[in-house]
Amino acid sequence: MLTFKNMTKNITILTLVAGLSLASLASIISAQAAGVAVTLTPTTRTVATTGSISVIFTNTVALPVGSKINVLYPNTYTGTPSTANVTINGVAPSAVVSSASGSNTLVTLTTAALIPVSTAITTVFSLTTPNVIGNYSFAVYTDTDYGSALQYIGDANAVNVSAFVPSNLSFGIRNNTDTADTNTCNMGILSTTSNANCDYRLKVGTNSTSGYVVSVQTTGGFTSGGNTFANAAVGATGSSVTAGTEIYGVNVTAGSITGTGSGITLPTAYGTTAGNIVRYNNTTSNVLATAIASNAPATSGDTTNTILVNHRAAIGANTRAGKYTQKVTYTIMVNF
Repeated sequence: MLTFKNMTKNITILTLVAGLSLASLASIISAQAAGVAVTLTPTTRTVATTGSISVIFTNTVALPVGSKINVLYPNTYTGTPSTANVTINGVAPSAVVSSASGSNTLVTLTTAALIPVSTAITTVFSLTTPNVIGNYSFAVYTDTDYGSALQYIGDANAVNVSAFVPSNLSFGIRNNTDTADTNTCNMGILSTTSNANCDYRLKVGTNSTSGYVVSVQTTGGFTSGGNTFANAAVGATGSSVTAGTEIYGVNVTAGSITGTGSGITLPTAYGTTAGNIVRYNNTTSNVLATAIASNAPATSGDTTNTILVNHRAAIGANTRAGKYTQKVTYTIMVNF
């Protein structure tokens, strides 16, 4: 019977110990630290700037009066935290203690008021940011919570992505239908009973946002030896072409820029009344047309986004015989 009683006592003691152990374990679990999200305001700032920095986190347990909130930040931030310039949710802490911790400054704040559980705790410091661009960590910890966040000084958290698109420029002198290159414009055999003409297209392509300029220069008038055709008038009205009356000149149709329906302009000297021609015998380079945006004409058959140049002539009874010629040179310059 003695043995049985001792065994009963031992079992009772073990039961009590087991109960105490479970209670202690529950207490330990509830008191374990928890990671919390921390935010900084402002998240970005320039170097060597003095101002308020808010460190914000939400506590997982209530913090009674006298609790400690620790904030750790790089010692390249300058300023002396004190009860006069640090607040916790707008209230000055009862004590502020700063100390060095390696390359960091550790500030321990003592709460002056109860902070209920799940409160957004905003701790505000007045600090001067480092004078070196970088990403700097602020860490917070209490007896129960911990977390960290970065403040970005300058643009150390940014990536500047770049690429270069080279400027391109293309130019071709094409036939009227833009199906082949050409360097000739033959008006054939002239007669007093009809007008003659020939034409070609100036086809310019560029990716320049500001477009391009076409300039023209000639060897002079339409000549054969010492004989020269009568020239059309200069710009805006120009001259009409009448069979039996000697005259020579061009009619220029500006065309357009891809996607705009417009965008190529002619100066007054070459912008004639529809159907008329203008003088085309300048021996110095003159601006013929200006495009105000990029242009990407089709590979072939583009009769819209090109400039049509139509040479026209008529002769009179006294026009001297001979083979008349003129060389016309075009140059292109990109606008930037």
